[in-house]
Amino acid sequence: MALHWAQTYAPVVYEWFRTGMDSVASLIPALFDVRTSAAANEYAVGVGGVPTDQWDVYETTGVTAHVDVDRYYPTTFTHEEKSIRFYLKRKDIDDDKMGAVRDALFELGLSARIKQEEDAASIFNNAFSSSYLGADGKELCSSTHPTGPDVAATTYSNYGTAALSYTNVKAARLAMRQWVTTQNKPLPRNGRLLLLPIELEDLAIEITKADKKPGTADNDASAIAGFQYMTWDYLTDANNWFLLDPVYVKRYLRWYNRVPLESRIVEQTTTHVVYEFYMRYS
Repeated sequence: MALHWAQTYAPVVYEWFRTGMDSVASLIPALFDVRTSAAANEYAVGVGGVPTDQWDVYETTGVTAHVDVDRYYPTTFTHEEKSIRFYLKRKDIDDDKMGAVRDALFELGLSARIKQEEDAASIFNNAFSSSYLGADGKELCSSTHPTGPDVAATTYSNYGTAALSYTNVKAARLAMRQWVTTQNKPLPRNGRLLLLPIELEDLAIEITKADKKPGTADNDASAIAGFQYMTWDYLTDANNWFLLDPVYVKRYLRWYNRVPLESRIVEQTTTHVVYEFYMRYS
């Protein structure tokens, strides 16, 4: 067999890897705004409120107002490199052991998907940790988020300790509806999506699928009927649950693919070949 056997099997190796990777459905596209990137870093800044009374300036003065949108806090997305190598022996091909090779590549591809899901879920797994602070200097879930750089003295809370229940989901949704912009105007956030660890899935089904008030004998309609829920195998705390606005969550969670998954031959001899799989994202 000529030396080009390594190139001959390269598409097969990649396909078996991709089969393993695609065997697990990803929640990243459902929760994140997935973007491409052509730079070493990506930068973003949150956008705050616009003074609504500026819409009245033209009527009273005849001059259209020019308004600068309030800015929140800037953040930087730094893409990280992920790579791994797979060693394939020529004798495995000659001895018809490609079934075992296929299984190994399947598991390797599966590990790539799990790695991405773990990295994405880490935002929520570290949501209460002071070791992982956001652009505003607070944990993702904090009782003292500053409303904005220009009104840092005012704060709001997206933090709670109540266990998942029908009553507590209602309370969390009401608290979210009471958030305000930097201009002290209502912030239209409507939490209707529960993000949960697998341990809370049965309870989520009971409280979101009931059309009547759960756990009672009366005929009151359920206030959270029609809410959606997602369970994520990679949430590590069996008790933590998150209430999300399904529209706005993808505006503020971003996933950048700097280099989508690729594979290449990095070493080859008459006896073996080394394929390297590489991806880079933030």
